[in-house]
Amino acid sequence: MAKQGWFAYVKRAIGNRWNVLFLLGGTVAAGMSGHADVVLPLLVAAEVGYLAMVAWNPRYRAIVDAEQSYQGAEQEKKKAQERLGQLLGQLSRERSTRFFDIKRRCETLRASFVGADATLTAVARDQLSSVDKLLWVYLKLLHTEQTLERFLGSVSDRELEAEITVTRRHLDMLPPPGTDTMEDKKRATIEDTLQTLQARRDNVVRAQKNYEFVELELQRIEHKLTGIVELAVNRQDPASLTAEVGAVAESVRATEETIGELNMFTGLTQADLEVPEILVEELAVARR
Repeated sequence: MAKQGWFAYVKRAIGNRWNVLFLLGGTVAAGMSGHADVVLPLLVAAEVGYLAMVAWNPRYRAIVDAEQSYQGAEQEKKKAQERLGQLLGQLSRERSTRFFDIKRRCETLRASFVGADATLTAVARDQLSSVDKLLWVYLKLLHTEQTLERFLGSVSDRELEAEITVTRRHLDMLPPPGTDTMEDKKRATIEDTLQTLQARRDNVVRAQKNYEFVELELQRIEHKLTGIVELAVNRQDPASLTAEVGAVAESVRATEETIGELNMFTGLTQADLEVPEILVEELAVARR
């Protein structure tokens, strides 16, 4: 929990509604008394004493820190929910359907964990939070797959290879270096073009490999989530279910690292590591 500076505690104490009422009431009373020159200094002294006492009180500081931390967490939660809606809105209809299909299966978990009083236990909430993480990674993978697919569709590795071949042929046709100044300039230009073409080709190859990896990860997470749902439906031992959920959630760390490495394609940022609530709360995004 982050601690605030001394001025932040003082500012909070000044803005307290009871303190504001005290200052207003004291000021009015001083004006009505006819002895404002006496009452106002006493009022100021009392206010300074109050601020010093409150701002240095450990209990008060702890309350302010807790409230500030809660407000920060709520802001992050709101941003994550907004990001959830943005990513869903960017998916193709096919991928959107795929996400909601797997989410619908996972909703069985929520129904299994909800008690008779329609509340979630702390353990159940933790389990659903872990499943939310998996669904969030799954959604980001769908977004990544779609972005890579569009990139690969915009370039042709065959055309790149053909251009590389032609460029090498042009390079081979030049006289040896040092023969002619102009020919040396041509060589430098063609060599730079060749390096650029080779870099583009290598980039396409990496994108293709990443695309294949993302497809495999999507299948893996789908099967893992389905397996967790089946465990819950079959009323397996809660401890086993908790262990399975935790293990699967832990297994996607490498996947998230790969997604982070592809941010030049996907536009996903460090902020997208914040997991929105998908099953813990009702999804705030209506299906298209």
